[in-house]
Amino acid sequence: MKCIKDNHAAFKSNRYQDEAPEASNESPQTPVRNHITIKDHGAVSIKGDVHNGKNYLPGMQFDDGQISPETLEFLRENRECFEQAFKIDEKTFSPDNPEAATNLSILGSILNGLRKLQEARKCFEQALKIDEKASGPDSHEVATDLDNLGSVLKDLGELQEARRCCETALRIDEKAFGQDHPNVAIRVNNLGSVLIDLGELQEAKKCIERALRINEKALGPDHANTATVASNLGLVLKDLGELREARKCFEQALKIDKNTLSRDNLCVAATASSLGLVLKDLGELEGARICLELALKIEEKTLGPDHPELAIKINNFGLILKDLGELEESRKCIERAIRLGEKALGPDHLRMAAMIANLGSVLQDLGELEESRKCIERAIKISENAFDTDHLRVAAMINNLGSVLQDLGDLQEARKCYERANRICEQEIANDHPIKKMVKENLESLAS
Repeated sequence: MKCIKDNHAAFKSNRYQDEAPEASNESPQTPVRNHITIKDHGAVSIKGDVHNGKNYLPGMQFDDGQISPETLEFLRENRECFEQAFKIDEKTFSPDNPEAATNLSILGSILNGLRKLQEARKCFEQALKIDEKASGPDSHEVATDLDNLGSVLKDLGELQEARRCCETALRIDEKAFGQDHPNVAIRVNNLGSVLIDLGELQEAKKCIERALRINEKALGPDHANTATVASNLGLVLKDLGELREARKCFEQALKIDKNTLSRDNLCVAATASSLGLVLKDLGELEGARICLELALKIEEKTLGPDHPELAIKINNFGLILKDLGELEESRKCIERAIRLGEKALGPDHLRMAAMIANLGSVLQDLGELEESRKCIERAIKISENAFDTDHLRVAAMINNLGSVLQDLGDLQEARKCYERANRICEQEIANDHPIKKMVKENLESLAS
């Protein structure tokens, strides 16, 4: 099974209607503003095909943040083997031999698992070039190469290019296998995961619902791919504000994972984390804490306490501590997550934006407003560099900056932030979406 990656930010309120206003210099009549917590969790691409897959080692898990130390060592060893095999291929065969494309695809998969994304990209691009010439542009081999390349481009943040790869792969396999084949479900799911990152949630929902229907019919309700797609659908539903339906999806996926995998499997951790975040949104804080503690415990046991890929789970656990009022512990968690994330990804990677914004939220609650402002402004800059400036994630962070500016007494700049966030929400989401309601309430608070 390919594990669920936690790399897609979602937004939520961390204020409830019955929560008392935080201490500040504002008058007691000032309404509590809605600060949108940025959570880091995400959709996973399904790697390889149901049959005739040439591109992934059987049984391996190549998804970011879900590789055990034993698997990592296995990948390193196999990297050397396949690099040697490719050198032999270059000497033995012509450069356009399909056998070379096969070894390039496997080597690309290993490099992807090791998070050597640019090197993996080169392998998949080279394999694609060979297969297009050897098998034709509409062959299943080409579809597989495009799907692999799209997955790497997605992780590199080149989302429009990833989308084009996934859409082309889908068209090829629909023509080859028909509309309801499991391989088509893989392509549709993977396209949906890219659309999630692009913020096209309704289109993503359609894709992933279709993939789930195909898998449940063709593979059965308890298949590993069914669990993966159910989790991805849960992510979309959550971002769309359909929290109870999202909960059902994650509970379905977790049940499958627990029945088919060991209790300490990283896939169980990922699904438990996703469920915990939805429970947090639903206000079931103790249930959320149990899920997020379980996820963190599994990953710390499997990966070690200083593994950089723990960053997401630590960040998420910090969020629930924040909602439970344990602000200093929350701060420690999120600062630890940022240190680990920066070590692995660098300070300006898109995935860092969510953690930095969340630290800003905690600092605001602690009354450290200037430091909070700096964090959120940094998170906005990272996100704007990666996305369109009208992306929903950017809107959430701009809303949060407005909240800090309002606490600082800079009401004119706060209003500008809320108005900009509101304009983005008007374009991107339905009127009854929780985020849209929160932003409007914040804007209205300045008029009262």
